[in-house]
Parts: sequence; C-alpha cells; structure tokens
Amino acid sequence: MSYDDFQAAILPKVQGSWNLHEYLPRTMDFFVMLSSATGILGNRSQANYAAGNTYQDCLAQYRISQNLPATSIDLGTVLSVGYVAEHRENMTTLANVLEVIREDEIHTLLEYVIDPRCKHEPGPERAQLVVGLTTAEYLRQRGVPPLSYLSYPLFTHLNTTSVSHRHSKGEDPAHLAVIALPYATTKEEAVTIVRDGIRHKLASLLAIPVDNIDSNKS
Repeated sequence: MSYDDFQAAILPKVQGSWNLHEYLPRTMDFFVMLSSATGILGNRSQANYAAGNTYQDCLAQYRISQNLPATSIDLGTVLSVGYVAEHRENMTTLANVLEVIREDEIHTLLEYVIDPRCKHEPGPERAQLVVGLTTAEYLRQRGVPPLSYLSYPLFTHLNTTSVSHRHSKGEDPAHLAVIALPYATTKEEAVTIVRDGIRHKLASLLAIPVDNIDSNKS
C-alpha cells in the first residue's frame, strides 16, 4: 500500500471527524460517528480503513472524557447500502462473517442514540457501540469454520454466547440471495447469486458445510 493510498482512506475519517469536533458547538445534544467493526476486527489489506475507524472510536472516548456528547457506532455488514449494495456478488460471503444489518435497524439505532427520552449514563461504555458481530454458534449453524477474531481474548465470550432465536429469513444467506437477485445487473451476476443461494440452502438442509456443495456436480 502506498502512502497516498493510506492517506486516501484515513484522512476523511480522521481529519473530517476532528474538524467536526473542533468547529461544532460544545452545547450539542448528540455527536454520532458511523464507524466500522473493521476497526476492532482488523481486515487484511485494509489497515488504512481500519485505522480511520479506530480513530473515530478513540475520538468518541476523548469527547466523553471532556464531558462532551459522543457515540461511535461500529457497523458490520449493512444489507442495502454501502459496500454490500454495490458488491452484491459478495453478499453471501459477508453474511457468513458478520450478522447482516438492515438499513431500518441502523435508523432505529440512531434514533435510540439521539433520543433525549432514552437515559444514557455518562461514561466510556457509552462512547462505542459495536453492531453485527457473530457468535461461534451462529457460524456452526451455517457450517462456517470459526473466524480468527473469535480466538482473541476480547471476543472469547462470543464462543459461549447462545443464539436465543432462529435467525430471520432476511439474515439467512439463502434468503439473502432472493433479496439480492433483483439488483443483479448482468446475467452472470444473477446466475452467481442463484447458485450461491441454492448451495447455502442445500448445506442447511443436509447439515454440512457449504464448501462441501460443489455447484459443478449434479
């Protein structure tokens, strides 16, 4: 990664967030930054993006220490906007790594964070919200091997956390294919979406890892 590439991703997060901190009034009711779970999970080849998100998390902590409002929301995989919406071919893979977040769920979260009727106790725990992390059980249900971050001490509790409900159809990779299909822009992309959806459905019915389903065999 070149220095220019590093700066291109990190400056909007770092300089942009700091400018808002510096120039907005200190009497605001809320100060919310949309960050990413990439900042705490890491992502190969995206150190610049991860660093920018981590900066926002730290800035939120700093503002709280100065008795200023701040919340950094670390988002996971968002279904209908951003990267996933622009790269539908990667939707199934991303859904296996992080629980999918719908756009309306983000709106609800934002409403909660800025609603003055919701009592938000001051303190560092208020500064950062992480959304969309998955659990070891969630991965087992989908036949996905454990992810590396589940071995980090910070996330060991996710190895023992139970999934207390069946995931909705909107979160199931097979049903995500149905959602993604209308957005396909080429015949090849549509075929890929349908094929991946069928593979995940078969893997779920047969209780085997999705990688064991070879789409080239009958």
